Amino acid sequence: MQATIGDIDGCEDLYLEFAIEGGDHRLRLLITEAELTDKVTPLVIGGIDFAPRSIEHTADCRCFEVIWPSTIACSIRNESYCGQSRSEEFNGRHFGLYAKSHYLEFVSAATVATQDYPGPFKHWGIFTLNHVIDVVSTDEPTVRIVQPKEYSQLRRWSSTPS
Repeated sequence: MQATIGDIDGCEDLYLEFAIEGGDHRLRLLITEAELTDKVTPLVIGGIDFAPRSIEHTADCRCFEVIWPSTIACSIRNESYCGQSRSEEFNGRHFGLYAKSHYLEFVSAATVATQDYPGPFKHWGIFTLNHVIDVVSTDEPTVRIVQPKEYSQLRRWSSTPS
């Protein structure tokens, strides 16, 4: 079933399940929606019981496959080491476009990519609970909802050791 960037952007929270970059510079992501559950994980610090609720992918949550047919550059960072810069301009909450970013500056300085070759390109950002994904491409991503049975198969395939 087709979906949109807006469908992902509107989720409460997200997890990155896997990312695969093909030899042809194709990028495929599996992103799962997550929500705050009633499940409590005991956490005692200094004698104080915080008992935080967990954020999980549940049966009511959606799974999204996001594909870029080709990329100029992509990066996946641990969100614990990422900060927001006031000089960057981002349109979106979890999944959106940058009008201005340090990553675009890096791609312009570190590659021969220009607006003439390979053509006008954009920087998409996806913010999940554990990862920040940066993608620079001339192509728009396609987004679709993955059905539960297919999600189980994809997840099992992606976690098989090589």
